[in-house]
Amino acid sequence: RPTGGHAMTFVAYDDHRKRFLVRNSWGSDWGNKGHMYLPYSFVRWAARSDSSYRFDVYSLESAMDHGEHSRIEDRIVSAPMECAVTTEARVYFHTDKWNIELDEVRDPLAGNDRALLESADRIKRCLDAGANTTVEVIGATDKTGTDQYNHDLGTKRAQAVRDWFYAYLGFDFHPLLRFTRKTVGEGEATGVEPDAMKYDRYVRFTIGPSS
Repeated sequence: RPTGGHAMTFVAYDDHRKRFLVRNSWGSDWGNKGHMYLPYSFVRWAARSDSSYRFDVYSLESAMDHGEHSRIEDRIVSAPMECAVTTEARVYFHTDKWNIELDEVRDPLAGNDRALLESADRIKRCLDAGANTTVEVIGATDKTGTDQYNHDLGTKRAQAVRDWFYAYLGFDFHPLLRFTRKTVGEGEATGVEPDAMKYDRYVRFTIGPSS
């Protein structure tokens, strides 16, 4: 049962930045002159029936409103169908490297920018729609080097991709987003000749609904 709580007031919304302006009760010295920002995606998560948060929505109208107003519920939409489907993409790396190249023109690295940017935009759309989302990131290497070296290199590559997503999305934590990270080292490598081995140096990542 509830043992206490704290109330704040939604005073404005920003569709461009996908966030609400919220007024706290701790005075103008707190936050941004007494205010803070909450992403739409967090509010959708907090408004669910299994959440410990409660929302009471009121609207003030005047002659200046011309009878038009928005309710918080109107901005909480169901997750699009794409968030219920699991997709996979890959990012490729140079030999012995784990830094991500986005402007590379050589195959297969030339597709890195599209794979990452389209995947990041999909994650953002799902979070904005309130969908619990899991991203599984798996690092892989070619057969050059020892098992331990390739294990460590695959881990670094997976970490680099995870860090890239968080940097692009602009946060370090999100209640609806879960990342898993692991490495298979050279366990999935099939190439023998140099031209084939370049396809073994990758991170593959899947994006789908959290189970």
